[in-house]
Amino acid sequence: MKKFENFSIFILIVFLTLIIGSLSNFFLDTEQLLYNSLLEQLTQEQIEDILGLKKKQLLVSYFILPLFLLIKTSIIAAILNTGYFLFGKEIKYKKPYAIIVKL
Repeated sequence: MKKFENFSIFILIVFLTLIIGSLSNFFLDTEQLLYNSLLEQLTQEQIEDILGLKKKQLLVSYFILPLFLLIKTSIIAAILNTGYFLFGKEIKYKKPYAIIVKL
């Protein structure tokens, strides 16, 4: 049961991160800001190409974000596990990972 609890917390963290990122893009209107800043330097077609590339990059980042968060939490849990090892405490890897996910 604990395994599913940690996994559900991790999924919740991923969704909250995606939602916060989407809301910040919506409220800051980064596309319009980028368009206005490039308007003086580039042609309309070049700007549309850049904005299209930015949208593709955003879609790719939605798939990379969970992987990045998994790697990040795993590295932090491994560092905690190393600390336990250096102090002579034997502990399974699941416990530091559960601590990291719940923080």
